[in-house]
Parts: sequence; structure tokens; C-alpha cells
Amino acid sequence: MRPITRFRRSLLSLGLLAAMVAAVLAGTPAAAAAAPAPLGPRHYYLSLGDSFGFGLQVTRWLAMVDAGTYTPDAFNTGYTDDLAARIRTRLRPHLQVVNYSCPASGTGDMLRADGCFFQQIGLALHDEFSGSQLHAATAFLRAHPGQVSPITISIGGNDMDFAIADCNAAPVCVARSGVFRTLRQNLTVILGRLRAAAPTADILLLLP
Repeated sequence: MRPITRFRRSLLSLGLLAAMVAAVLAGTPAAAAAAPAPLGPRHYYLSLGDSFGFGLQVTRWLAMVDAGTYTPDAFNTGYTDDLAARIRTRLRPHLQVVNYSCPASGTGDMLRADGCFFQQIGLALHDEFSGSQLHAATAFLRAHPGQVSPITISIGGNDMDFAIADCNAAPVCVARSGVFRTLRQNLTVILGRLRAAAPTADILLLLP
């Protein structure tokens, strides 16, 4: 089991979040297809990815683990919570959040059946799931057709952290490490499956 490498705190505003929207990756077949008309917020907001979507604050988390008081409910000030609060205030008062985000996840972890690090070490998530995070997300989308939007995905930071650490932060080494190819391949799969399961949902991709 790999160790935790590095977590970072996310305090993105709604305006910054909107500026980072990417329904599909440029250059992929999906990107060439016509983008669906924006659906707007629906009954559910689905948050996916890593510690950014989870709302993790590392120092506070470590203190809670040491004290035996850890609970995911304590981490409710990340961008997922901020965005949900704004949507409730302005558009959908009864919006429900389903947050499958798992701290320390990389793009490959989202595809693996045992990919959630917190679950592996016995720590609860905001919303539990079995199997891979992507499988749980697509299963939820298919069980609630037309009821989920937006979908946010914060992922990729951990992939880059490993590449940078392995290369001692040497830019040429990072460029040749294959991390960008891996990101592109994994994100193409992730976004493609989400789009297939939710053809009209607004999908927002954040690349930390």
C-alpha cells in the first residue's frame, strides 16, 4: 500500500470553478463531438476526485486521526460545499450532494476496484462506495437519469506529485516521465464513461 504523499487545501470560488470547466479533453473523439446544451443544476450534485473535492485540511485531519476523533463531516469547507451552498441559495434550495471524492487519489485510482486510499486504511468518506470510484459514479448516474448536474472532478494532482518527486522536480525528466500521457489516457476513459452515463449533465473538470 502506498503512503500518503501530499495533500493541498482547496478554497476555490464559484467564479474560478466555472473558469476551469472542461467537459472533455481537447483532441479526443469526445471533444470533436458537439457539446450538449447546459443542463443546469438538478436534484443531485455529484463530486468526484481527490482531497480537493473531499475538502481535506491536512493538519486538522492528522490531529483528528491522532486524537481518534476523525469524521468526514468535519471537512465541510471545501469547494464542493461552497459550490453546493451557492447553488442552493440561487437556484436549487433542495440540492443534495453525493461526494465520492477520496483523498490521495490519482487518475488511475479512480479506475481501480481498490483505488480509494481512505477506505483501505479504514477511514470513512463523505459517501461510501464499493469498487472503483468511477464505477460507483456511473452506477449512481444510471440509477438517477437526468437528475444529476453538475458533476465536478478534481483529479490529477497526485499523478503530478509522484512524477515530480520521482524526477526531483527536474522539468525535462517530468516531461519525459509519461505522466502527461497517463493523465490524458485515464481522463479520456473517466470523462467518456461519465458522459455516456449522463449525456446532458454539466461536467466540470478541475486539474489541480
